[in-house]
Amino acid sequence: MTTKTRNKSARQKPGTKPQSSNRSTPILLIVFGVVAAALIAAIVLSSNEPIGSGGEYGEPTVAGTSLPAMAPGQSIIDADPANGQVAPEITGQDFDDSVVSISHDGTPKAVV
Repeated sequence: MTTKTRNKSARQKPGTKPQSSNRSTPILLIVFGVVAAALIAAIVLSSNEPIGSGGEYGEPTVAGTSLPAMAPGQSIIDADPANGQVAPEITGQDFDDSVVSISHDGTPKAVV
């Protein structure tokens, strides 16, 4: 009985590289995660505004009286106390500091 040793490189096709192990994949994922976390931290910490200052949302102004609230448990099908009343006008700024307003100009508005 003879034993033969197999040489893996002898079985490969000429001109091909030997297969590398998948050990580099987890290392690349870890490096990518660390770089992503560092970028997020740099963006958050480089902001001049304190968190929760309302800088992105601005301070809207409201002119007029507020609409009456619906009673708890009241459905929309029931008589809404605000039905037919004029809503207050709201003026504020968007992210580009452009003026945004909801005013009484006769067109319906959807506020999301």
